[in-house]
Amino acid sequence: MGRTRWSFDGRTIDGRAFVARFNFKGEDQQKLLGECSGGMRNRVLLAKMLREPANLIILDEPTNGLDPAQRAEMLEVIRRVSRDLGVRVLISSHILDDIRRTCDHVVVLRQGRSEEH
Repeated sequence: MGRTRWSFDGRTIDGRAFVARFNFKGEDQQKLLGECSGGMRNRVLLAKMLREPANLIILDEPTNGLDPAQRAEMLEVIRRVSRDLGVRVLISSHILDDIRRTCDHVVVLRQGRSEEH
């Protein structure tokens, strides 16, 4: 994996540095997907999605089914990826506290109408 290289906005990054952005370090980078926890699988899917540069990603319930520690880690990864790769993220979630801690702008849909928070 370390010899694989990707290009983002004119910058080149090696594979190990890329997956480290998603909190995969050391032996975690060598695990098979079937050996990964739910939180790790979500981060793998996010990394896989972002192998190609993107301006916007849409995540539907990215923390669904995760325990509190995995939820916090996933939200931190989302913030870091958005900041470091310059990707805008639109998150759909029913966990408003997570959204408030993670997002710069929050819009709540209530009975078909939007409310900014």
